[in-house]
Amino acid sequence: MEDAEKKTATAQNTMQVWDGSAASKEKRKASQGWEGLHVLFTEKTQIQIVLESMKKKLLISYGATLAFLVFFTVMLGGAGILNFVKLILLSAAVPLLYGTLSSESTYSKVFDPARDQGTIVLPEGMAWENAVDIIRRGFAEREVEQITDTVDTVVFHSKKYGVYQIQNTQEGLKLSILSQPSKQEKLKNRYYLFGNMIYSQVISLLYPSMISAAQVEEEKKAVHGYTKRQKLTKLVVILITAAAAVWFAFGSSNADAIRSCGISESKLSSVFSADATLDEIFDNYFDDSKWDNYKEDSQTIVTYSGDTVGSDGATNRFTFYFKLNADDTFQLDHVTCNGEELDWLQELIMLNALDEYYVGTHTKGAAAASSTPEQSESVAVVSSSAVEVPESQAVSESQAVSEAESEAASEPIWSEADSGNAVADEDADEIIQEVWYSSYPEYPDIWYGSALDYFMESEGYSWTYDAQNNVVNVDGSYITLDYRLGDGDYALHELHLTFYKDKYDRWMPRFNTAYPANDEYTDVRDFMDALYGFYQQSVVDAG
Repeated sequence: MEDAEKKTATAQNTMQVWDGSAASKEKRKASQGWEGLHVLFTEKTQIQIVLESMKKKLLISYGATLAFLVFFTVMLGGAGILNFVKLILLSAAVPLLYGTLSSESTYSKVFDPARDQGTIVLPEGMAWENAVDIIRRGFAEREVEQITDTVDTVVFHSKKYGVYQIQNTQEGLKLSILSQPSKQEKLKNRYYLFGNMIYSQVISLLYPSMISAAQVEEEKKAVHGYTKRQKLTKLVVILITAAAAVWFAFGSSNADAIRSCGISESKLSSVFSADATLDEIFDNYFDDSKWDNYKEDSQTIVTYSGDTVGSDGATNRFTFYFKLNADDTFQLDHVTCNGEELDWLQELIMLNALDEYYVGTHTKGAAAASSTPEQSESVAVVSSSAVEVPESQAVSESQAVSEAESEAASEPIWSEADSGNAVADEDADEIIQEVWYSSYPEYPDIWYGSALDYFMESEGYSWTYDAQNNVVNVDGSYITLDYRLGDGDYALHELHLTFYKDKYDRWMPRFNTAYPANDEYTDVRDFMDALYGFYQQSVVDAG
């Protein structure tokens, strides 16, 4: 009795309780780490404990990760507000994973019974026997089956958690673990937290103003849910690790999205009919591909480069140049092959080849026709003088004739003109057919009809005979790719040709003077060269 009273007289309370409140955080700032603090383990504080313990380390890991990813992104040329926002969010995964993995070691340090939690003595004037009586009558924990006491100790016995002792010493009440059901390291925190919960309840019984009964119940709930939380922690680690693995596995596509400023993941329906992204269409056709970007007079230029092998075995390097606008829209500017810029006809053929090859390789039942570039000879080769296209686009001269004859037999694409001096239908048809099967002097092996039928849009396309002037008029429209139009890309041009007989009795073309000058060509010879060049390259040479 006298010894117990002497023990309480030689020490004073210095212990402070940390419950995650603003006031308790200020107490921690004034202390050395967690020294002198009894920490409550509740649903609210368990994450705060890790954050408070590892604040500097987590900030350093976050900053280092963000700096690395920003450097990596800038090196790829993907600087942009949207990319930086993504990097800020992505960088948070590293400290989250680090903190999750480190939480167990943090708890081991914070809730170790041997850690200095400050001094807590018996209330003034209270004898040890009275304290034991208060503890016995007020203590409630379903996992504690028995409480025993001696002249200066009270012992709590639990089959599940072990044996815990609180001893009344000259330095105050001290908690210790006398025995544990298991020596496994992974269960250590489980026993530490249970002991901390016993200690909290004893403090609450002796000093209700320090720890309330409600806080004791919160800690009980958190401690008993700790095993479930451990399983959740493992799940979080697995999910974060899996997410990181997926990110690294698809790092190349992410890098492409960064390098291309998002263009690689966009569609260009004004150019390609295929329902696919540019990256999918291009990579389906080209090998050794790469997206990149650079600045040119404050204009962002995004490029895609890829290799394809021609029928002659030579490897050709194509590069597509896109202009990225301030509103994140873009348009194709031009295309080069082995460094030489393609003209509009070559570009049109190249883009058609990409589109048809993608559709062919992604359409059910098309495998036999376009399974591989080698099998279908669908590799487009564009040089300064020639363009090869997939076989699916190649039509022989005889095929063109037979198709034209068949079409003419069923639903003619020409009609006779209404005039006061019109000839009979059969005579007009004969004259139109005579022009159709005539040829331009510079290209004697290609008929007018074959070239125009291949070049012109079917809608509104017609051949008519003007008997009064003995001429044949061809009216319709054709499409080119005008990249100055932005997202429109396709440009529709009207064409009005008149075929007349020259002094050598040849059917020769000229622009119809009844219509405004053609906006693409002012000289009919230039148009005919382009027309026959397109047909020669895309049909005759390819066939």
